[in-house]
Amino acid sequence: MVDLAWMTFLALHHEMMWNKEPLEGGFVNRRCGVISPEDFVVAASIQLRNAHVYLAAAVWAGWARTAGADGADRTFVNGGPLLDQLRAAGLGGPDGLHWDRDLLPTDVLYNRDTLAVLDRNGGRVTHLFAADRRTGRAACVSGTPKTFQWTGPVPGRPPLDWLTSDGGVLENTVLTPNHLYVGSDLRQAAARVGLRVEDRPRQPSPREWLYPDTFDEYVADVDPAEPVVRYTYGPAVGPQPAETVDDATFAAACALDRAGKAAPVPGQATGVVWHDGPAFTKEFRLRGARLDVRYADVPAGHLVGNEFCADVRAALTTGAFQSRGGDAGAFRLTGPGGLHVTLTPGPGCRITAPGLVHDLDAAVAAGVAEDWLRLHRVLTDAVEVVCPDGGAFGYTVDIGFAAGSTGG
Repeated sequence: MVDLAWMTFLALHHEMMWNKEPLEGGFVNRRCGVISPEDFVVAASIQLRNAHVYLAAAVWAGWARTAGADGADRTFVNGGPLLDQLRAAGLGGPDGLHWDRDLLPTDVLYNRDTLAVLDRNGGRVTHLFAADRRTGRAACVSGTPKTFQWTGPVPGRPPLDWLTSDGGVLENTVLTPNHLYVGSDLRQAAARVGLRVEDRPRQPSPREWLYPDTFDEYVADVDPAEPVVRYTYGPAVGPQPAETVDDATFAAACALDRAGKAAPVPGQATGVVWHDGPAFTKEFRLRGARLDVRYADVPAGHLVGNEFCADVRAALTTGAFQSRGGDAGAFRLTGPGGLHVTLTPGPGCRITAPGLVHDLDAAVAAGVAEDWLRLHRVLTDAVEVVCPDGGAFGYTVDIGFAAGSTGG
């Protein structure tokens, strides 16, 4: 976990020196009026906060190895011995619940087998960790230090009509093709088309831009007695954007959002929330090494993304990736040393077509190559769950270690 913290810190520094100063023509060696940093540098600077998540997870891994009667078989949420240790170590902020140092608190669901780090922006699991009681091995199985910068197609336009999104990222958990997390509501979190006023001399201004789900806070209800983390989508809070977002709209929303988060009201969303659509709820529970995800009151066709990497450290340091398997009844990834992650849909939902094929050739033959490539990235594999009829549904994520597994 400490290695992952260092790698996150170092990887996101690799372009920090860049600004918008051109290096050709009459601009060479000009030292007056240096232009502001590139947008992707700003986004990467903010994403550096993920290093804090891995440091806090290192404390959890140590606790999981040595937990006594206070945590032998219990599950905790937003409290318990881990939070006591974090506060004592000065991690996670004064309350121990700001793991990525965002304005929104982190919700922490954990036991000796599993740690789920949840964020109220998007109401999803941003990092998922597993521990093996037999060996003391711990691994990160979802959540990577990949960049927030991306380009993507615009719905309703030709396939090659892609726009950029590498600025306007204030939350540490916006949804991108590289960050689908676990329990992400994909249609609700889709990027919005807008305009950016650029001060790059080599590019036109204003230009079309993608704004990610910076203002996507869910109302949180955390019950330590069950324990469960419950999120509600909706309602919208504050001024809502027009069909096309622009710089002024985004800047005004940022100011209102920060002011609202400075004085939060329990049981309500804070700041500004850009939501559009009917309200629904979802719940996250842990039972040993099983994460149970349940939804209620969703619209027909509700789509949920789930992204995994069966041992992030092994993938980053040795290129040891997972293999894919399973069928309509489950989606299974097997990583280095036998670590495996299995997603099993329950009543009311199913795995979408790209999750039923396990290599690109099969995806081409099935006519789902574009979606398959969207879900299978450099470090991660994702699977989508759809609820065709709406209403209630649920699925489980099981994490296991093969006997004698090593690595991590």
